[in-house]
Amino acid sequence: MDTKLEDLKLRPGLLWELHALGYYTVGDMAHLSIVETLRIPGMGGVYWRRIAKAQGREPYPTKRELMNARNEVEPRS
Repeated sequence: MDTKLEDLKLRPGLLWELHALGYYTVGDMAHLSIVETLRIPGMGGVYWRRIAKAQGREPYPTKRELMNARNEVEPRS
């Protein structure tokens, strides 16, 4: 997981945003959930799938996985 984000051919604006947040390798982003990653400005599905593939995650999660990730980030009151 030492792949540099520059090697994934991300848009320059997204790359700048990730560097501003302190992420330089895919390993730096390993602790983020799917929902938290997709909330980064400029992050779209195509770029998330590139990062997920480099991290060894499933790039096409099921709806159940997405809902579980969402509930972990935003617990219902």
